[in-house]
Amino acid sequence: MFIDSSNIINQKDFDDLRNVALCTICQGIVIEPIQCSICEHCYCKFCLEKWIKQNPKCPFRCEKSEFLEHHKIKTDLNILKFKCYNGCDYEIPYKELNEHYLRKCKKIDFKSKYLELKSNFLRLKKKYDEFNYKPKNIEYNNCFISKFHHHPLILLETMDRQGWYCDVCKKSRYAYDESYYCTICDYDLCEECVKKEKLINFFSFK
Repeated sequence: MFIDSSNIINQKDFDDLRNVALCTICQGIVIEPIQCSICEHCYCKFCLEKWIKQNPKCPFRCEKSEFLEHHKIKTDLNILKFKCYNGCDYEIPYKELNEHYLRKCKKIDFKSKYLELKSNFLRLKKKYDEFNYKPKNIEYNNCFISKFHHHPLILLETMDRQGWYCDVCKKSRYAYDESYYCTICDYDLCEECVKKEKLINFFSFK
């Protein structure tokens, strides 16, 4: 998810936070902010994880830097409010952005979301067939509902991905690790977390 600073309503409050509120990598508002212990620049957690997989140093080439969660910045960002890019009239607090765009926005076109889900599912199935190097007997048309997530999840294992992290345990995973994946909102659930819960329901996706 990319948070565009141009959608901020209270720009004056943002001006006071601008130096720490923008991810140096994606240039959007930081999501799950991580700070370099040396240069003190902040990054989105996911942006930094992708960067480190290709280059273990800080983007500003700091030597022996540590990357720490910055809880204060995350708290400070809660004063920001955003215009909805779908066009609804709700002023969205920073901490509610993800929830709003997933299911609360009155302007969500659920029919289009369903068609997008189906299209993405077929695309990912094709990618799975192309890149999966450990053949398994998997029913591709089976999804399940997890108690951790409100959208259907599909089992995904494809070398097309460049690594990911579980949205429950927050652990980084490799491309070849199995993911229970949401094609609507890019939510990932690792196999370990799936084993910790009882699956609520199985159903057929057609």
